[in-house]
Parts: sequence; structure tokens; C-alpha cells
Amino acid sequence: MSARQATCVFCQIAGKQIESKIRYEDSQFVAFPDRSPASKHHYLIIPKEHHPKVNLLGPSESHLLEAMGKIAEQVLEENGASVSDAKIGFHWPIVSVHHLHLHAISPASQMSSLFKKIEFSSAFFGTLPDAIAMLQKNNNS
Repeated sequence: MSARQATCVFCQIAGKQIESKIRYEDSQFVAFPDRSPASKHHYLIIPKEHHPKVNLLGPSESHLLEAMGKIAEQVLEENGASVSDAKIGFHWPIVSVHHLHLHAISPASQMSSLFKKIEFSSAFFGTLPDAIAMLQKNNNS
């Protein structure tokens, strides 16, 4: 965990140096629409502090993921999206922005085949429960 980084686009959004349509904000997190949505509703939930990516978190940081998951569901519901037809998770091992970010996408059933089959396939995308389990496994290793 570290303070915001000047060159990180998500740190700049969290610090309001780059304008974005903020859908949720509290003292620790910000949620905003993805610039390349995979479906009608596609939001990113980020911590305001810089964390590089999910697989670099320590086991003691699983609370971050749990909080981000609750925010994801809240943002989807508040914007009229179905949580039951949502895909909520993280890209790994490859990420485009090296700042921890959770994708909340709905309706998942209407994602384009390119997104569904490649970018958000299990080879490149893990669900929130998968990420939490990975951190817990790292704790037991």
C-alpha cells in the first residue's frame, strides 16, 4: 500500500485531477464508469490509496476486496443494474492499469462475445470470491 502516485491515472481520478463521473465515493474508495464498457453498466471500484494489483496484496488486505465488493453491488443497484446478472471481479495476471480495480459489469449476459470470451474469460479474469480465496491461500502458504 502506498500514497497516490502522480503518474497513475486511477490515482489522478481518485485525487480529482482527472474528471470522471463518480458514482460512489467515501474516504477510502471511488467508483466510476469504465471508459470502454463491456455492457450497459460497467463500473470500476478503486481504493484511493495506490495498490498495484490484486495478486500483490497481502492476506491482511482481504478486507479491501470485501469492501470493494459491497460497493460494486451498491453502485450496480443504484444505477438500475441487475446484481444477479453481474460479473464482478479482477483482471489477472495481466492488467492494463497497475492500480487495484474491481470490475462490476451488468448485464453480464449481454456482454459482447469478444469481451465475454477473451478479456473476461477465466484465463484473464477472476471473480471476487476467487481473489479473496487467493489471498487466504497465500496466508496459509
